[in-house]
Amino acid sequence: MLDLTDVPPPPLRPSVVPGAVSHTAPTCGWSTVSCPLVVRLDSHRHVTEYTLSGQIFDNPPAVRTRRVWAHAGGCWVGGWDGIYHCNLDGTAAKVSDAPIRDGAAHGEVLLAVAVPSRNAAELLLVRPDQDAVSSSASGWGDIESMNTIDDGFLLLFRQRDPSTGALGVTRLVRVDVQGTVTLGPPLSTAVDSYRPFLAGTPPAIFDGTNAYRVPDELTVVDAAALPNRVLDGGQVGDMVWIVGHPPDGAGLGRWWPLTGRLVVLRNAAGRALPW
Repeated sequence: MLDLTDVPPPPLRPSVVPGAVSHTAPTCGWSTVSCPLVVRLDSHRHVTEYTLSGQIFDNPPAVRTRRVWAHAGGCWVGGWDGIYHCNLDGTAAKVSDAPIRDGAAHGEVLLAVAVPSRNAAELLLVRPDQDAVSSSASGWGDIESMNTIDDGFLLLFRQRDPSTGALGVTRLVRVDVQGTVTLGPPLSTAVDSYRPFLAGTPPAIFDGTNAYRVPDELTVVDAAALPNRVLDGGQVGDMVWIVGHPPDGAGLGRWWPLTGRLVVLRNAAGRALPW
């Protein structure tokens, strides 16, 4: 006779599995990868948990995760199942059902890119306790990167052929904090790396082995060649971080052609990490 109950109990799952983190004094928001749970840790080490009315993602692909954007009055949470806002009093509310591909926060203002289908992107500008302001971004292509600038946000879109995946027109888009959209012309310089990104002050497009400064006209100028391929990167405050292979095997080569100093991080084994 087979005893179906004679099995060991399943391993316990941690109550919090960190999936994204964002910080602004005095709060720090954490989101789980699969469960709709957000944790805020304040400067007194007090923990507040927020359970969102969202989906539980079972082994989610990369697009079915959530990101968090903290600000002084709370935290935005965005992902495949919409946008939420967590307040400092421990409450949370859903703002939009739109599937969010990417976003950036300028103070308490969040600009999110919703992509319900290919070439059907929509921009959502949201503030706490206000309805979202939407504008169409259809026909611009896929969102590749976005970042904050002095007066709002800068976004990079790139078109792809839906059947072959061949790369097409690339454009920069500027959105101010009031929601005014400025669409730039097609870029004369081809953006052909797998994962281009925006970072820096003044802003630049990092595209594989090149960095292009972005002027107010939303074009690109002053290409600066990087002697080794940049794999990924972004910006935190006024600091740009990158992931790449050390050009000389140690990461201490003089290979950074842009303004500002280069900080090389090291792992536990003492090897340089060129971030």
